[in-house]
Amino acid sequence: MDIEKYEKKTWSKETTYALGLFKYLTKCLGSWPPDCHKFTSLFIFFTVLLIQIAMMFTLVIEVCFAYEDNNDKANTMCFITSATLSITKILFIRLKSKNMFKIVNNAVDDWQSVTNYENKKIMKKFAKKARKILIYQLGFSFITINMMILDSLPVSQDNSNLTADSQLLNSFPMKTTYYFGYIELSWYKYTALYFLQIIQLIFCAMGNVGNDCYFFGMAMHLCSQFVILRLQTKDFKTEINKNNNCTNYIKNFVKKHQQLIDIANCLKESFNFILVVQLANNAFAILLMGIQMLLNIRSGDNVTTINAIVIILIVSLQLFLYCHAGEELKYHSESLRTALFKSPWYNMPNHNVKNILFIMLRASKAFNLTAGSVYNIDIDTFTKIVKGMGSYFSVLQALFIE
Repeated sequence: MDIEKYEKKTWSKETTYALGLFKYLTKCLGSWPPDCHKFTSLFIFFTVLLIQIAMMFTLVIEVCFAYEDNNDKANTMCFITSATLSITKILFIRLKSKNMFKIVNNAVDDWQSVTNYENKKIMKKFAKKARKILIYQLGFSFITINMMILDSLPVSQDNSNLTADSQLLNSFPMKTTYYFGYIELSWYKYTALYFLQIIQLIFCAMGNVGNDCYFFGMAMHLCSQFVILRLQTKDFKTEINKNNNCTNYIKNFVKKHQQLIDIANCLKESFNFILVVQLANNAFAILLMGIQMLLNIRSGDNVTTINAIVIILIVSLQLFLYCHAGEELKYHSESLRTALFKSPWYNMPNHNVKNILFIMLRASKAFNLTAGSVYNIDIDTFTKIVKGMGSYFSVLQALFIE
């Protein structure tokens, strides 16, 4: 029934600006919530999932049997963590499609119902922030993929006198050699495998980084709604003067606040397990790259050292995105309590004062984005992780010096 109502809605320019990129991104992954009941969406979802599973399986085989160089193994293991995250995010966002539909449907309704210029300005501010993050993050990911493609482009050469033991015949974007690196392949087979790896890398970036930005976009929209609700407390004085409409105004205020709490909980529940996997994979990647960085500093390999530092920074930025969103949601949901206290509640009838008090009590309960309902995801957590990284590198450095 909700799907039928949604399909009758038309998107305005503002809605397309705020949600359009996220819609196209998730449609490509088969996880756009309003389409999850359709066969085409299900087909795309399983296709993308199989592509990512094949990528991870290939890379695991490479690590186990192909590489002798530890630097190559470390880089490939980072690809495996990215593929794992991509599979987890694509799968669980699809499994939580009912929650995600509520979030998206609510966002579309908000853009259609808000007519006040100042309120739309606030919503556009947060939407612009989310769009920028998406464009920059995916842009950087695609630039990295292009560099990998250019680095692996086959160079015209005479391979007639080469043997399987003498030299690599086939170069691929992910540097996989175990199955097809040292055997003669026909041109069309080599091209098909080459483009398959490009597709795998693109879907890995979209499934991993793209879904991070999708979460961030939905979180920023929620923040804008909390800000608008907070500003509505300034209208209490006007509504009190009307007298008759004050009670209805507060009822609508309570309904909107409850709606935002429900949507925030839907977002929290949808990404609860994803954040556990995110933290575990990020910790593993930082651990691995930290060891690689210190070993390469000792051996004087500056290029690989810089590569390890860049990966650590990218992983940290990915985690910061979630922590920043969690901090923003926490701050804007709690700030409503202060705004209500500053409102002219003392001029209201007793029954309305009680309603305001109940809203304040509800707003005083902090909203915390969590990983596994255990670990809070906010700026304080990110600071602790960065401090922990510093301590970890200090211990590693002391061990390697000894």
